[in-house]
Amino acid sequence: MEKNKCNDCGASNPVGSVICGSCGKPFIEQSKKDEENIEKENINIYAKNIKKSQFIIFKICSLSLLFILFLSMGIYLIFSDNQIRHGNGMIATADPIQKNILKSNQKKILFNGNIITCLAEFEITARVLAIEHYYLDKESQYAPLDFVLGWGSMSDEKVLDQIEITQSERVYYWYTESYPIPKRLIEQKSANMHIIPKSETQEKTLLNIRVGNLVEIKGYLVKINSDGWSWKSSLTRKDTGPEACELIFAEEIKILK
Repeated sequence: MEKNKCNDCGASNPVGSVICGSCGKPFIEQSKKDEENIEKENINIYAKNIKKSQFIIFKICSLSLLFILFLSMGIYLIFSDNQIRHGNGMIATADPIQKNILKSNQKKILFNGNIITCLAEFEITARVLAIEHYYLDKESQYAPLDFVLGWGSMSDEKVLDQIEITQSERVYYWYTESYPIPKRLIEQKSANMHIIPKSETQEKTLLNIRVGNLVEIKGYLVKINSDGWSWKSSLTRKDTGPEACELIFAEEIKILK
């Protein structure tokens, strides 16, 4: 048989009792308290469910944004790596033009809070053989992109189809199973070049360049000094290795085709 238990004295009373037979406490007040407690408990449960739902929604939105971001990056990389073809034959016949500047006449440029020293005037028309984006190294605050550029025989598609080109850690590597041209020409008619865009306009142009484009870049070969750290351009096309890259302060960048 069901009983009503008094919350005050703990006595059991028959179901339907209006007051406690032991202490005289009205059960109406107890019922109100029980209802209030139940209501508070329901409110707490509801609030917890709301917070849980908000967290789930936030997590779903965050994951969705990450998915969209990675998808966009993937699409960009796929299309940016879609090489432009020109057919056989050299499309950049001339060697880069370089005019070294006497130390007493070297121009100083304030860029990102540091001094850039212009070592030589430089101009190049070349084919883009590879592109690498950099984000995390110290150098990326100056040169966010490295281009492998080729001219002369290294702008000929017939030659390039037989050479595999890669980039890593600010250096460019090449591999071929059989030399389509002498090794010295591969080394002297191509170079990994760190590009420092003069302004946002030049940077936007850089980001639109694709592998295979014929580009024209005018500016300076430079050296950067920053709190004991320095980065200096090579001043010859005949060297090889990590120190052989050109560091170009690009004042003009054009996509010719």
